[in-house]
Amino acid sequence: MRIVHFLSLLLSVLSVFAQKAKIHTVSTEAGIEVLVDNPEVIPVSVTFSYEFTNMKSSKGSAFTALVPAESKNINVATLMPTRKGKYSYKSSYNYFYGDLNNKEIDPDFAYLLPYETGASFKLSQGYLSSGTHSAKYALDFTMPINTTVVAARGGTVFKVIDEFDKTCYRPGCEDFNNVIRIYHEDGTIGEYAHINTNSALVKPGDQVKANQPIAKSGNIGYSSGPHLHFEVAVPTINGTKTIPTKFEISTNKQTELLTEGKYYRKK
Repeated sequence: MRIVHFLSLLLSVLSVFAQKAKIHTVSTEAGIEVLVDNPEVIPVSVTFSYEFTNMKSSKGSAFTALVPAESKNINVATLMPTRKGKYSYKSSYNYFYGDLNNKEIDPDFAYLLPYETGASFKLSQGYLSSGTHSAKYALDFTMPINTTVVAARGGTVFKVIDEFDKTCYRPGCEDFNNVIRIYHEDGTIGEYAHINTNSALVKPGDQVKANQPIAKSGNIGYSSGPHLHFEVAVPTINGTKTIPTKFEISTNKQTELLTEGKYYRKK
């Protein structure tokens, strides 16, 4: 038996690829069992692509498997020879945070403004604006450094970066963004960016509720001034795809898409 095994990991500008999930194989009477370990605190999707010689897979030559959070030895496929003699395979895998095939997204979910009740801030950049959001459904709230940032929606914290202290405004500066990412129950991902250095109040694995303080705002990374960047995205095979979100902007639970240039007071 000759097994040829190649691992190919693509890079994502938006860092949506899981880093810790691992694939391994075990030979059994049924064939070669493909197993996945996922120590991440949220589910991950793994895409598989195979080239077979005298072999086949129980899931075909290309498929996607969703692996539960904090799980080990999840059987995702069985590889089997098709006839006697030599057989081999080549494979490539990619790992993604969340469910690539998620169909449960709620477009009308009412998000809360990501700051404390009583505060009012200007939406300096809105969806698909002429600035850095020209191709993104993302929001920038201008606010003083060290303003309390709260979760706009509850979920599982899975990424916290708050060690950077560099600010610049040119391509490449996004590498220094301090961010918190939260995985929501419908599979969407909320991102809070440019938070202040060493200001995170949560850690990966924490379960947070809407309105819970998670960090202090800052001016870190790719930023032209103190503000909070907020976006909601879904994972795709080509990276994250941002989506528009509605916000609860009054005490009577009225929701709306926010408008660039307006001030929004949280009531």
